[in-house]
Amino acid sequence: MKRISLVLLLLTMSLVVWAPAAHAQSMSPSVLSLMPQVQAELSKRGLTETEVRSRLMANGIDVERIPPAELPQYQSRIMRIVEELQAEKEGVTPSVSTDPLAETGSDNPTPEPRPAIVKPERDIYGHELFSDQGLEIFQTTDGARAPGSYVLGAGDQIRITIFGTSQADLLMEINEDGFVQPTGMPKIFLQGLSLDRARAMLQQRLSSFYTFRSEQFVVTLQTSRTITVNVFGETTLRGSFTISALNTAIHALVAAGGPTEIGSVRNIQLIRGGERRTLDLYALMSDPTAAFRFDLQLNDLVHVPVAQRQVRVVGAVNRPMRYELTGTETLADLIRFAGGVKADAYPDFVQIQRFDQGEVRLLEFELGPVLRGERRVELVNGDEVRIRSVSPRVEKQVSSVGSIYYPGSFGFMPGMTTGDLVRLSGGLTPSASDVAYVERRSLADTTRAEYLPVNLRTAAGMAFVLDANDRLTVYDRTLFGLVGDVKITGAVKQSAELVFSPTLTLADVMKSAGGFDLGAALNRVEVFRVNFYLDRPQQMEQLTLEVDSLYQVVGGTGSGFRLQPYDQIVVRRIPGFTRSRSVELNGEVTYPGVYVLKNRETRLSDILKTAGGLRGEADPKAIRLFRTFKNRGFVISDLSKALANPGDDRHDPILFNGDVITIPRRENVVSFRPEGMRFAFVSLDDMEVNEGLVFTFQGRKSARWYIQNLGGGFADDADRWSVTVTLPNGEVRGTKRALFFFKNYPAVEPGSTIALRMKPEALVQEDKKPVDWDQITNRTLQTTTTILTLLILSRQL
Repeated sequence: MKRISLVLLLLTMSLVVWAPAAHAQSMSPSVLSLMPQVQAELSKRGLTETEVRSRLMANGIDVERIPPAELPQYQSRIMRIVEELQAEKEGVTPSVSTDPLAETGSDNPTPEPRPAIVKPERDIYGHELFSDQGLEIFQTTDGARAPGSYVLGAGDQIRITIFGTSQADLLMEINEDGFVQPTGMPKIFLQGLSLDRARAMLQQRLSSFYTFRSEQFVVTLQTSRTITVNVFGETTLRGSFTISALNTAIHALVAAGGPTEIGSVRNIQLIRGGERRTLDLYALMSDPTAAFRFDLQLNDLVHVPVAQRQVRVVGAVNRPMRYELTGTETLADLIRFAGGVKADAYPDFVQIQRFDQGEVRLLEFELGPVLRGERRVELVNGDEVRIRSVSPRVEKQVSSVGSIYYPGSFGFMPGMTTGDLVRLSGGLTPSASDVAYVERRSLADTTRAEYLPVNLRTAAGMAFVLDANDRLTVYDRTLFGLVGDVKITGAVKQSAELVFSPTLTLADVMKSAGGFDLGAALNRVEVFRVNFYLDRPQQMEQLTLEVDSLYQVVGGTGSGFRLQPYDQIVVRRIPGFTRSRSVELNGEVTYPGVYVLKNRETRLSDILKTAGGLRGEADPKAIRLFRTFKNRGFVISDLSKALANPGDDRHDPILFNGDVITIPRRENVVSFRPEGMRFAFVSLDDMEVNEGLVFTFQGRKSARWYIQNLGGGFADDADRWSVTVTLPNGEVRGTKRALFFFKNYPAVEPGSTIALRMKPEALVQEDKKPVDWDQITNRTLQTTTTILTLLILSRQL
């Protein structure tokens, strides 16, 4: 069949298969007779009607709304889309020709090679929602059931089915004025109501005209209206899309081909007028019902911004790929998104490759503390996280040196002991010392080593279990007549302890400790030495040496220096040296970000001054200072007082490394907790008030005034002494006692939260007893008279 015949056939298919029934009835018999050929051609190409309709809709072609006279204008686009869809299913390169009338002159043409339509391969978590065709947009309600949260509007068709004593089947469409009107009944306004609320309203109204039980009344959405939504930003396709109102914002993204490689999947914005809602696909993937909270209405906007923080995780995780992080999410969150680590993950090592000012940096951490929440590791855009698997070690061997007959390397077997290694080495020589050491090095960091003492003359020493790559050193008694440990501590990578040997040098000890740590004072290496005498008590001697970067002693004072048994070496740090310490400043400041603490006395006011001060809309009383040092948590402070009293210990806190300071925007509202207030027992718009109310700030008045005037007053059994006001910075102010029994309620500031409790049941029962007001009045008068008498006497004295 020539391509021109195929195009005509497809056009006929568009008219017959997708046109409304009214159009189909007006077609000529000759056109209707082509229906079997259309279905056969679709089957031949391996396509279904649903697939073709979905792809056409995704490309902005709604054939149901195209007049038949205008359909030829869509010939080229329909032909290209069908060919692309067929090529995708067959895995071949599609033709890119857009000329639907091009003929090859043969019924079985052999097309020339065409350039392939290359789709970028993405490994970003969340993009598979749009690439695996797991989600399809709904063109009608066929095959899709509208959820109860679906909001009705003009153009929706609903079906009301009544069975039982009365029977009825009503199909009605909501008109442009937003109502339906069953025969002989008044108007019923449904526009703007959810399907659940509309079902309840219809059941109530129709119960006056029909007899049925609640389970004999069914309301369904027969046909949803079509709406136009606009998708823009970082999506494969952009523009306006006409789809069924049954779709959510997720389906609108499906129609647009999903986010691009740099498009965000965590910060998608659904814009409706002045309202914005943020759609997080990761939250959707963990809770699919969240999609129904992002329903669409006419002229809604869906915006996909550029992802701000994408990181990659590779290695021993269940889902190695790229992920988008938001807010304060850390390495632990990344691993959680990746499905957790595999069973063979190496627990002592995780590495981060980071691009920092044009250079590549490698950062290493222990994985165990990160997974347990003991270590917080921040990530930045472009980071690559590598988690190793516990694979068979390349060097499965152990070795022996020293006073044994045949020192060397031997194959390692799990459970191997020092006794096994000694036997493989031919046994100990007669001059072997009791003291031996097992040198054990970390595979993750070969500069780290530990020396484990064993006594080969005991059963326990010979039963010491070895690890792969361990080295056993057996000392000779003739050389080590005076055996003593040499220790090194201070500004080195790790403390170390070695058995003394006449051949042991200061450089050997330094290397065993991993070398100098940051800030080591090379001119201040102190050696504490014990001098033994036969005729007088032992004495402690301190030697101060200067060494170079190769650990060699320099200077006249250290000339000819040699180690002795029991020497203790301490490497001092440079005076005043501190590692880089920083804090994070967020919110309403001129220049938010990370700031380095200049010294140990840097205060909150200093950082605010460095950051350019507060912005005009900042609320200094709502500051949140979170301290990670010793797991302190939130530190209550008042920024206004800190700025007014810089350097004052009472108001201006000293900052610590890792502090996170957040200064929110000023919010002139007051929040109420429902317990103990009368508004907790009323309902607004058929919704129970159980989470409190929020009102605009009415001035600096007492909590009692706000409860009486805005909260509906105190409940009968409310404990008025329990009234508290929580300020935005977390400070809690309570009700105090004034003049014995009067209550002094706390003042309310902008952004405060007012709360109180109900009286315990036992106290409530006691309160219900009759009150003897005469007795209370007499006691009050007696107390007042006593106070006045004391005041008069004090003035006369």
